[in-house]
Parts: sequence; structure tokens; C-alpha cells
Amino acid sequence: MKKISFVLFFAVLVLTSCNRDVWFMEGEYSYKISGRVELKSADTTINRSIDDEIGVLRILSQDSKDEEVVLAFNPLGGSVVTTTARIDGKKIELQNFEKILHLRAASLTDEEFVVDVSGTGERYKTTIVFSLDYKGKNSDGTFSLEGNDLRMVAY
Repeated sequence: MKKISFVLFFAVLVLTSCNRDVWFMEGEYSYKISGRVELKSADTTINRSIDDEIGVLRILSQDSKDEEVVLAFNPLGGSVVTTTARIDGKKIELQNFEKILHLRAASLTDEEFVVDVSGTGERYKTTIVFSLDYKGKNSDGTFSLEGNDLRMVAY
């Protein structure tokens, strides 16, 4: 009887010591990002929709007690990007990270923008809905980019 009590006590101790919110969010998700950004130069402002980005998002936890996770974005046809995030209940807050975005500004060719990405998300059962902010510049600095109406859905 004492052995069973000890095993039950140990099991309860282990289960209560891990962060269940991290455990519920950890895993592999398909994701899609879409939205609009504003491109500004010295004399013009252009509103553009970004090309929809789809791919696989992997949320990894190094320690079940920790609230910090690693996110690995693997977009279809793009470069892998990683960042960290903090989980608090059903909320997830991304640490800022950089990515490359190709958009047509004033010319007929695409410009390359280095974009700083930040954002937060909320988990709804098996889906996470993120609200993202983009801020960056093109390679020669003639255009700045801002977008605070971007959504990412991971399911």
C-alpha cells in the first residue's frame, strides 16, 4: 500500500511540475500568413498585399517546466526561420526575428526587404491565431515597409 501511495504521489508531483500550456501548444502545424503592408518612400506611399506564405511551423519545448519555446518556420519554397516565444496560458508572444520579403514597390521588378517581425498569438483548441507586425526597408533604403494588419493561422 505504501508503494502504491508513493507511486501516486510521485506521478502527481511530475504532472503538476510541468507547464501544461507549453505541452498543449507543442507540435507541428501547417500555417498561412496573409495581409497588407504599406511601402513609403520620400514622395509616395503604396499599399500592397503580401503574397500568401504557407508552410510548416514546429513548436519545440526544451523543458516542460519552462514557458519559453522555439519556433521553426519552414515556408514552402523559402528559407527556414527560427525564433523563440513565451507562452502564458493560451497566449504566445513571439520574440522579434528577421525575414526576407519580396515585394514590388515602384518598379516592375520585385524588391527585397529585410523585415523585423513581431507578434502575439492565441490558442483555440488545435489552432493558433497570430497577429503579426512587419517593419523593414529594402536593400538600398529607398522604401520603408510597415504592416500591422497581418494574420498567421497555424492549425
